[in-house]
Amino acid sequence: MSLILSLIILTGSVLNSSDPAAKKLLDKVSKHYQSLKSLEIQFNYELKLGNKSEGIQKGSLISKGEMYVLSLPDIDLYCDGTDHFAHLKKNKEIQISKKDDSDNRYHPKALSSIHKSGAYDFRIEDKISEQGKKWTVVEFKPMDSNETVFKIRLFINEAGSLIEKVQWFEKSGKATFVSFTKTNSNKEMADKLFKPDLKNLTGVHIEDLRED
Repeated sequence: MSLILSLIILTGSVLNSSDPAAKKLLDKVSKHYQSLKSLEIQFNYELKLGNKSEGIQKGSLISKGEMYVLSLPDIDLYCDGTDHFAHLKKNKEIQISKKDDSDNRYHPKALSSIHKSGAYDFRIEDKISEQGKKWTVVEFKPMDSNETVFKIRLFINEAGSLIEKVQWFEKSGKATFVSFTKTNSNKEMADKLFKPDLKNLTGVHIEDLRED
């Protein structure tokens, strides 16, 4: 067998190594989230380094189209569809930058579509039941061995086409666990919610990091 033919066969097997059943499920979940006019989520998240936990924190997310607000204890992240605003609460500072899609880490709409990026091998890893809930666990592993995150798990409620838990595992030993505790959809939301009221903020330093 020639080297070129061997490479073609190998490349084809890598590209088609993901689980068709997982793709079918993720396509359905992605279609569901894409159809929503707006989304409101409350969640718990926990950071661990090895067996040491930093404790469970609470957060919330509202989104409408490409706009969103992610609220965490120490930071609020706004995106108005064009620009990104990071309100660092302890520092009393707001940093403004251009929109960066990598900020969508906690957004189910983005999570449900990562299988389309071609950057991961993915498959259905397990089906589990816990406290009356049933989840299908889809596991992702990056094709690029240099990625710091070596594994991602989505816990999907198939009946509702909802992502209810996410887990990230990093090579450093750090792990992030997120559980979506409450989800509301298609609620009316004004566009002004997705940008901080800079004119009426007092005692907050504003730093514009956008390029001219």
